[in-house]
Order: sequence, then structure tokens, then C-alpha cells
Amino acid sequence: CLYIHPDHQGQGIGRALLAHARTLSPQRIWLYTMADNTRARAFYEKYGFKLMALGHNAEGLPDASYEFISTESKP
Repeated sequence: CLYIHPDHQGQGIGRALLAHARTLSPQRIWLYTMADNTRARAFYEKYGFKLMALGHNAEGLPDASYEFISTESKP
């Protein structure tokens, strides 16, 4: 889960956490976010995530599935 309190958004914390996640899984990361969370969706898209599907989560709420696949070749 990635959540940055609104009082701390825009300070690079999310970007740093995402960079760390990429070190743990450099080739592929997938995630879900609420479909109406436009700020989160814009953030993920800004950092190379592609929308894979719109659906509903376990509670029946609309969600969006995103995936990041590295275009860099493995060392």
C-alpha cells in the first residue's frame, strides 16, 4: 500500500517510495487504486504506469488496475 497524507503530498515522498519499490521489483510492478482517485492515477501515469483495466474491488467499488513494465534490459 502506498498512501501519503495530504499534508505531505507534493514533497517527493511518493516518488521516493515508488523508486524504492522499483529497486525491489525492477522489471514489473502492478497495483490497484480507486477509479475516482484522480490524483493517484495521474501520479502513477506520470511515472510510467499504464492503465490495464477498470473493474471493481472486493467491496464492489470501482477500481483501476495499473502496471509498470521496465523497458530496460536486464543486466
